[in-house]
Amino acid sequence: MRYLRFPSMAIALILSLSLGCNYDKKHWGFAESSNTVRGYQTYLNTHPKGRYADAALVKIAELTYFKWAKYEDRIPVYNAFLETFPKGASSDSIRSRLVQLYDTRRPETRDARTAKIICDLDFESLNDSPHRFESIARTILENAGMKLLGKADGGPDITLDIEVRGRALSASYLSGTFYSGAQVAGTVAVRTSKGLFHKEKFEGRIDPPPLITVFGHRTHNELADAPWFGALSKQGSYYDKLFDITDDLFGCHILVILLSKMDYYSLANVVRARISRIRDPVTIEMLRNVKDHYNGMRAVFPDLDILTDFKYSKLALSEVAKTVMYLDSFVQGHNDMLFEYTGYILEDLKKPPK
Repeated sequence: MRYLRFPSMAIALILSLSLGCNYDKKHWGFAESSNTVRGYQTYLNTHPKGRYADAALVKIAELTYFKWAKYEDRIPVYNAFLETFPKGASSDSIRSRLVQLYDTRRPETRDARTAKIICDLDFESLNDSPHRFESIARTILENAGMKLLGKADGGPDITLDIEVRGRALSASYLSGTFYSGAQVAGTVAVRTSKGLFHKEKFEGRIDPPPLITVFGHRTHNELADAPWFGALSKQGSYYDKLFDITDDLFGCHILVILLSKMDYYSLANVVRARISRIRDPVTIEMLRNVKDHYNGMRAVFPDLDILTDFKYSKLALSEVAKTVMYLDSFVQGHNDMLFEYTGYILEDLKKPPK
């Protein structure tokens, strides 16, 4: 009888494994039926090394990414989702929304997917001026779904020509002569491969103030210290005309997105003023939904925590790793400019138009 113990143990082991596999498959079926982050998390908690553990992580990544993309509602986010999950369960929904966003544009820009920025600048000793002009223009074009081409690349669908001339204005004070004023002028023009041409002239000026205060160090000593940004941000100057063209080409949706990307409050005020003048019902509704937008964004964070818990042991899963890194960078880099300025704009809209 002693020898029969081994077959009995083997049979018991086989039965145990079989039951384990059955439970694994059964619980995975429950997770798939629910198709929710909580459902897949429950499966992972029960079967952390189960047969479908990797698939559960991918599903959590896709659902989390989809939830975030839906609330961001931006073309580059949707494109990034499709790049990561081209055959995901939500991919068709994302593609349909992309078609809707492209259809809101002017007919000449609906099929545009590539763009190029050409800067012709003449500033007195302002070596970093190209970056200042291109940074906001790049943000606009990228959020409109444009792939930016380099100088050596072929013909783009959209070409943005920026021509600016700048002159520092100096004045004499008790403590010396300083470049405390600035004057800029130029044009912003857009050409498309479909024949559209839109050109705006601009001019902005900051006169030197009668007095300046110096606290322990000299200000406006160099030409580069002149108030260039102030001159460029004046109504009727560069940024104002750039946003006019943005609204004309891509719609006010892009201007609302810009509010969440602004690094400077003074420039956010230029965007705010432009949106307030439009008074478009669709835009107003979009602004009113910003609170829901932010609540939706925050709802992504707990799901992101689930992925983060698993990312070090499961980093080989490219979909999960890419999603975690992409969303992590968003969470760290996002600011509340949009939320703050939405309130200001809605207050502006209550006033009669000028």
